[in-house]
Amino acid sequence: MGSEEGQGITLEIAQPDTTLRLVDGELSAPALALRGAGPSGRYQLCFELESDAQVSGWLAVDYENPADEGEREAERHRQAERLQAAQARLQAAEEEEGELSRRQKACAGQVGAARRAHDCASAEVRRSQALLAQKRSSRDAFGLDEAAVKRLKTAHGIGDADAASASATGAMPPNTLGQKLRAKVAQLEESLTVRVSVDGEEAERRRFGDFPIPLEPDDNSRVWLELRPLSDADGAQGPHGIFKVYSRGGEEHAEGPVDEQTLSPDPEGEYLLDALQPAVESGRVESLFESGRVPDERLSDIVVALLSPRSGADCVLLGAPPPPAAPPSFFARLKAKHLNPLTSPPPVVREPPPPAAAAALPEVDADSGLLKLGPGGSLHPPFDGASFLVNRICCDGTAARTAWFRALGETVVFDTSSAMYEYSTQAPPSSVLVALKDDLGVLGGGGYALFSRGKDGSGTHDTLAKPASSACRLGRLTDADEEQALSGTAEGRRVVEFERAASELSELERAGREAEEEEASAGRARREAECDLRLLEQELDPLRHEVEQLQQQLGVGGTGGGRGSGRGRKRARQGVA
Repeated sequence: MGSEEGQGITLEIAQPDTTLRLVDGELSAPALALRGAGPSGRYQLCFELESDAQVSGWLAVDYENPADEGEREAERHRQAERLQAAQARLQAAEEEEGELSRRQKACAGQVGAARRAHDCASAEVRRSQALLAQKRSSRDAFGLDEAAVKRLKTAHGIGDADAASASATGAMPPNTLGQKLRAKVAQLEESLTVRVSVDGEEAERRRFGDFPIPLEPDDNSRVWLELRPLSDADGAQGPHGIFKVYSRGGEEHAEGPVDEQTLSPDPEGEYLLDALQPAVESGRVESLFESGRVPDERLSDIVVALLSPRSGADCVLLGAPPPPAAPPSFFARLKAKHLNPLTSPPPVVREPPPPAAAAALPEVDADSGLLKLGPGGSLHPPFDGASFLVNRICCDGTAARTAWFRALGETVVFDTSSAMYEYSTQAPPSSVLVALKDDLGVLGGGGYALFSRGKDGSGTHDTLAKPASSACRLGRLTDADEEQALSGTAEGRRVVEFERAASELSELERAGREAEEEEASAGRARREAECDLRLLEQELDPLRHEVEQLQQQLGVGGTGGGRGSGRGRKRARQGVA
């Protein structure tokens, strides 16, 4: 047996006090006690067999010196404090880890949303670029540039000082028929109405057809205002006065006339007032020539010259008469009674077309407001430099356009007489062709080259003389007429479509820039979200490692084992060499 000795250490085996025996490789010692002095700690007790010195070994002994009890108690207290601190740190670390995990999850969701937004913005940029390429190709297909557009607009009397001046010279003074129509409407409204006050209310103007007018009952009698002839000699067509009629028990009693106002039946005047009333209410009572505007004075000359032989001058546009349908003589009486006195020569009354003819009127192009008179529903004749005269006139609304068509038909205007003569060989029956410029010199003077083909197919070349003087002129263009004036010719229509394509391209370019800015903004948001996520992960990873270490240290979370130690308890590990 042996003992552990060292500086300040005198320990020896107190028990057992007999010789220890090694039986079947196991050292049997019922109790082991040391005596002496020494600091607490781990010691090795070496031994060897007395019978065989080559058989030896050692015992590891954890020794606690009773004199060190105070220090051991302090160490246990410190260890308890360290344990408590570790537990508190573990709880705080777990809470911090949970908060960071929630932030990481939210940030990961933001990263996903930012990536999707960026992908959508990138897809929109690609779509915008494809549309831009397509629209640029469409615009370039017109073969126009700013100089060509300006030249074509000038040719159509738009955007050029000289053209504007020429258009101004063709601007009409107010047509006398239009002025007189407005006066006639005011006069008609005055002559075809009387002022009537019903039951003390403010007086209103009433027409012949508004009577009888019921009043409040009086002493169990029905009471109304009624128009009755003032003279038996004039009969139903003469002046009528306003009578107050009482009816009681089947008997009528009339008092009156109640005042000096009279009305006479005038169906033609009533119809004229009804036909023009919508225009009166809108403040635009117009004759035919007041409803049209042209960019070129020559077009006004041609219109006046074409209409003068047939109508003398201006026209009055009327709608359908009220039911029942008026007999043919109705319009003759209307013209003789109300319109002939307006001007000399008297205006033409353009009666509304019969239902069959109205149904056969050409279709109106919804985009430009022009008539589809060409083959296949096109707006222009199938010949370069040709246009339909009715589509060269700018006007407001389908009614005015249709009225001009009824006056001019499918008259075709050519830029040059050579083009007109070339087309005349294939012109359909009942066609009228006019050339703005006599490039062949066949006229030998003023006027316009004219070609007309009859229903029998025979053609006649003639000169359409410029009107020497006429009160009827077409007005000049307004700013709102530009597209309509251009659309009247094939070249002008090309300008309209080119400018629309250019405008759409400009809008697409603006939208493309916005899409690129949106993509860049989405890219920045994506990078910022990804950077935030990386920072959170960098902060979270060491925290998770710390939590694992604390769990292992404290033996929680299933990652560590228990820790055993006790006062006065010795743990020995033995080994045999």
